[in-house]
Amino acid sequence: MDSDKLQPIAVCHVVAMPYPGRCHVNPMMNFCKLLVSRKNDILITFVVTEEWLGYIGSDPKPGEKQIAEQCCHLKVLCHSSVGGFWTHCGWNSTLEAVYAGVPMLTFPLFLDQGPNSKQIVECWKIGRRVSAELGPENLVTRKQIAEQVRRFMDLESNEGKEMRRRARELHNVCRQGIAEDGSSTTNLDAFIRGISPGHGG
Repeated sequence: MDSDKLQPIAVCHVVAMPYPGRCHVNPMMNFCKLLVSRKNDILITFVVTEEWLGYIGSDPKPGEKQIAEQCCHLKVLCHSSVGGFWTHCGWNSTLEAVYAGVPMLTFPLFLDQGPNSKQIVECWKIGRRVSAELGPENLVTRKQIAEQVRRFMDLESNEGKEMRRRARELHNVCRQGIAEDGSSTTNLDAFIRGISPGHGG
């Protein structure tokens, strides 16, 4: 998928990209159905592997389904029309969203996702957490989700403005870090020098 082909649209557009597993696809599908039921001018793009098309519980009309060979997660996040990212807080996805300057609505389930969510919400202050409880067995009601999404996407609130300002700030830090003379480059060069034969360290 070429992110340049995603044209800005007047309605709200949600791109859902669940990990291809039942515990990810089903909750994400239910979340998308909830959004559609609450807002009639919303466009949902639900991205799954071709194997999952027969299991998602719907039969798209001709023209509503498109199969792409691949989809670059980072390119989608970096597109100008993306206003937020619902995430389970895997570390790679977290770093990609920070690089893209996109605020996150976090829904951690297990392992490192809880600490990553805490980093996003409490330390970096670039997101909101959907539920205080951790684990796939903890259900979140439609009312809770609707309220969290409403607050998260409120671009006029002081909280929303500050969250997006911080996201832009961290985006700039990332861009500086990977520049030619940035910290990532200089640290990698220092590491290579340190393990090279003949180095005095």
